Amino acid sequence: VELIYKNSVLINAITRGDGQIGDVITQNIVKMKNFIKNPKDFTGSVR
Repeated sequence: VELIYKNSVLINAITRGDGQIGDVITQNIVKMKNFIKNPKDFTGSVR
């Protein structure tokens, strides 16, 4: 899973699939119990 943030806002959550094709799971990831929705002062991606 890769989480993509811009200015501390989640832009996209995607599965990495085969490295080129994956699924968009943004709506599912925000429902997870320990998901950090808005990390302070962060732009980038987390895998």
